[in-house]
Amino acid sequence: MNIVKRIFAVLLFLLALFTAAVAYHLIVHAQDAKLKVDDAAPTARLEAFFDALEARDYPAAYACLSNYGSLGLENAPDDPIAALLWEAEQDNWDFEILPDHEMNGAELMKRVRITALDTAALTAPIGEKVQEKLAAVVENATTNEEVYDEDGNYRTELLETALREAAEEAFADAAAHTVTREITVRLSYADGEWLIAADNQLLSALTSGAVR
Repeated sequence: MNIVKRIFAVLLFLLALFTAAVAYHLIVHAQDAKLKVDDAAPTARLEAFFDALEARDYPAAYACLSNYGSLGLENAPDDPIAALLWEAEQDNWDFEILPDHEMNGAELMKRVRITALDTAALTAPIGEKVQEKLAAVVENATTNEEVYDEDGNYRTELLETALREAAEEAFADAAAHTVTREITVRLSYADGEWLIAADNQLLSALTSGAVR
């Protein structure tokens, strides 16, 4: 009788192991399936957002956000030099959405590789270029009045011209001054769709660090 009980106990133990293994297998595959199902829609939303930014279709881009109606990226500055920089920033974005995701409570987190202008590197040589251009003006001038005002300062129109030309030269090679960083983009699910929850990390990447 004891032998029968022992055999029965062993069978129960083996059955428990088998049940646990089956349950683990089902959980793992369920998680894999969940990953594939959940990852497609958020990735599509991110693609739509970045594609719209690159196309400068700002209404379409902002429709992908859950927490902003606008990020101000569409507003070209009034200052002509700042406007040149704005154009260069818009022309030198590149985005790569990395695979997989993580969950943080109700939020889904996707890693994105963003390439944007390195503003500091791009604008660093402008001051030196301005000085070179002003020095050339001084060298070619026939009178002081062509270069200086009544206070002995460079004439405003000369400074503006030198600055504009220096900026145009620097920004013509803007693509050589980019930086790539990886950030985490948060998405939330509401009313049957995934939307991007923009934060300072995303804004900083899109504005070359202007937003911190």
